[in-house]
Amino acid sequence: IKPSDVKGAWVPLPPIDEQRRIAEVLRSVDEAIAANKALVDADGDGDVGALLRMKAALMADLLSGRVRVST
Repeated sequence: IKPSDVKGAWVPLPPIDEQRRIAEVLRSVDEAIAANKALVDADGDGDVGALLRMKAALMADLLSGRVRVST
């Protein structure tokens, strides 16, 4: 993809307050994954890949609008 392929393309963005709420949710998910990963690393069992897939699924749900962030 070249810059000329996307130049002028309109990309809808949610309002800034919604972007901030999404970022906060993703930050919380990242922190939970880091805490779980630390536990997994400490005792050697568990599935970090499953946690990363869970994060990806949550991000997809949030960014697609299937899950709404409320304040």
